[in-house]
Amino acid sequence: MAPRDPWDDTRPLAGETPPARRSAATLDRFQGCLVGLAVGGSLGAVLQGLSPPDAAQRWRILTEREGLLPPAVTTGLVLCVAGGVLAQGSFDREAAARRLLEWRRAARPALSLTATLALDALESGATLDEAALAAARQRGDEAADAGALTAAIPLALLNVYDPSALQWDAMLCALITHWDERATWAAIALNLLLAELLNEQREDYLRRAAERLEEAAVRSALLQAPSLSPGQVRAGSFAPRALQAAVWAFHDAASFEDALRRALELGGEATTVGAVTGALAGAYWGLEGIPARWAEALAERDELLRASGGLHLLAHRPG
Repeated sequence: MAPRDPWDDTRPLAGETPPARRSAATLDRFQGCLVGLAVGGSLGAVLQGLSPPDAAQRWRILTEREGLLPPAVTTGLVLCVAGGVLAQGSFDREAAARRLLEWRRAARPALSLTATLALDALESGATLDEAALAAARQRGDEAADAGALTAAIPLALLNVYDPSALQWDAMLCALITHWDERATWAAIALNLLLAELLNEQREDYLRRAAERLEEAAVRSALLQAPSLSPGQVRAGSFAPRALQAAVWAFHDAASFEDALRRALELGGEATTVGAVTGALAGAYWGLEGIPARWAEALAERDELLRASGGLHLLAHRPG
């Protein structure tokens, strides 16, 4: 099975910024997306695996925390992919895979099991497609884990005005480690949502993104999120479910901090759900909307700002 292009139509992303408004996706929003992701992932790592009651109790302690936030694997993934894009000026799947392998050897991150199996196969000499497919076969129905969601986020920034490239690049990035269509479409869905928010399109953003999704489980997860009660939301390791939890947390939130609180009080897969929620909220409220006590406590803050600045320049280059 080879990667296919499911986007034969070239419909513009509903709400896509026309050329005259290519400044809508501001640098502040780009910065907010990546810094928000890092804040959410770092705080979420502290609550990883907790029950909702325990997570809610621990959250109250976290809000008063001082000092540097611990690095999260989700931030490392994003910086790894962003670094490759900035070095080449575009996304290349083979080059991204090589960078991921180098980063894994150096940092030894705790990746999801599906991603670990795929990268192990790559290290052993398998091709990209062989490695991802082997991991999916080993994992079976659990192959669509939440580890697929965050790596492609820099590509939403790079392709914020080009929906076809956004979808294609997100799919190819997710396919480095996750062959299951539910995982790849969840990564695509997240990038579509981010493009809407970066372009100041919060109203009806879920429906517009869902219209472009072919995978039923992911489409349903998005559309059902706003109507769920807190007791119905599960921050699990299944990619569509983790994405749904993040969308639920962001959708009715009044601020970045409110969105993150709603997400992290769910416990469970808090690192990924926190990172995704932080990316969504940061893309909408921008860097200025993120509490300074968190944004300034990130060890990777300068690197995130450089990456977001470089991606902003690439997204706004002429042509």
